[in-house]
Amino acid sequence: MLVPVYKKLTYPQLRSFYESARLENITAAAEFLEVAQPTVWKQVRALEKQLNTQLLVSNGRGCTLTAEGEVLLRLVTPFVGGVENLVEQFHSEVKNAIRKLIVAVSPRTAEEELPLCLPLLDDRMPRTQLTLLQVTDIHTLEAVTSGMADLALTTMHEENDDSPLIFEPVYVLEPILLLPKGHPLASKRRIQVRDLCAYPFLNRSGTYPDQVVDSILEQAGVYSNPERRLELNYASTIHRYVKLGYGVGLVGRVPGAQPYKDVVERSMSEEFNTCFHGAVAYRRKKVKDPLIDVFVQVVKEVFDCA
Repeated sequence: MLVPVYKKLTYPQLRSFYESARLENITAAAEFLEVAQPTVWKQVRALEKQLNTQLLVSNGRGCTLTAEGEVLLRLVTPFVGGVENLVEQFHSEVKNAIRKLIVAVSPRTAEEELPLCLPLLDDRMPRTQLTLLQVTDIHTLEAVTSGMADLALTTMHEENDDSPLIFEPVYVLEPILLLPKGHPLASKRRIQVRDLCAYPFLNRSGTYPDQVVDSILEQAGVYSNPERRLELNYASTIHRYVKLGYGVGLVGRVPGAQPYKDVVERSMSEEFNTCFHGAVAYRRKKVKDPLIDVFVQVVKEVFDCA
């Protein structure tokens, strides 16, 4: 049984023939291909043997095509030209391809942290489409672990030796107490945790990102005020209901974030004597996506945590 000849043809054979025919000179073809002249002859002769015909005729100044050679040149020109342009086309398409990065964020993070980072992210990742997967902060890590998101910008930390995730701290959040304008606590020089017990506290127990702060609030009885009618999770919602006069609330504030102008704000950093970190969480992999490195570096730069 005869083996089809195309299985024996090689690209070096076709390329040697193509360049020899194009330049009408085997020596010039060898110089162009940066190989020895006998190598080009060997490839052309092997091709002629496979096709059982003469393709080039050598003369004193170079070489000319036979009729069969002209037919083959017409057939291989699109193929060889396409292969030669492949590397350039590959790099061009990679450069211009739109990359996608899915980021799991809480509504507060989407409102307060990310807008400050977007100009620099646009500059550093111009061909990247960011998709924000908005979930509660406690579900950001689940979104990354399950593969629904590439990374999370979160205040939740669970890193240990068995964790499937890596955490990189990228900013510090300051605890800020929100009060309605004209509130009795607004005139106090120093607000202590026990002062909050006299007023409805809007945060839902167990949902403040810093567990130390949440424990202090719980032990002080802040969540036990009998006039407390609402239990809220999100900073934007807490702000809205503080403004409406339903109580006071605690939110986290990143450096550079704009304060709320329609309520009174008081830092509670000294009172709690603690701060908590926002982090980028991503799955452990042998090779980390370079986009994650860029994202982490940008957020660190924006919040001066590099």
